[in-house]
Amino acid sequence: MPLEIKKNKRGDLVILDLTGSVDPSSAQDLEKVLTESLDGGACRFVIDLRAVDLLTSAGIRVFLMLSKRLEGSKGRFVLSGVSDSLKTVLDVAGFKDYFPTAATKEEAARTLSAARALPAARPSSERPSRLSELVLALVRRDPMNGTTSKRPKRDRKDKSRLSALVVELLRGANSNR
Repeated sequence: MPLEIKKNKRGDLVILDLTGSVDPSSAQDLEKVLTESLDGGACRFVIDLRAVDLLTSAGIRVFLMLSKRLEGSKGRFVLSGVSDSLKTVLDVAGFKDYFPTAATKEEAARTLSAARALPAARPSSERPSRLSELVLALVRRDPMNGTTSKRPKRDRKDKSRLSALVVELLRGANSNR
């Protein structure tokens, strides 16, 4: 299902109602709407995912881009109406606690209003998964010279949930041969 984006603006607050799938092709449209809003001075965003049926890594990348862009302006965003299936996607990708969420758009808007003076949201103290580290490294890459900030060192025994699932799937595939 194609992505439909409805945008409402109230001062520096932008509320986006998304309907459909946030996949690689539609993520470009979402990124364009967000970039135009940022360039227009918006610094607070509510992104309502109540009617989103699919969120791919391309959509997560757009949220990471928004987070990075808002850091410099002390802006914030909140995802609202995140279904259980989308929470699972964020959890498996290692971003469950990275993006602030609210049950409703109204609650998200109140959170942004109350937190205007607070610093931007940070990930939880849990160590991020390898996938989230790789995605963050890609987002942080400087397109002009190809350099990126250093990744934190990880213990090889420290496996993310995604890594464990991949290993389990591979073992299952090998045993079926």
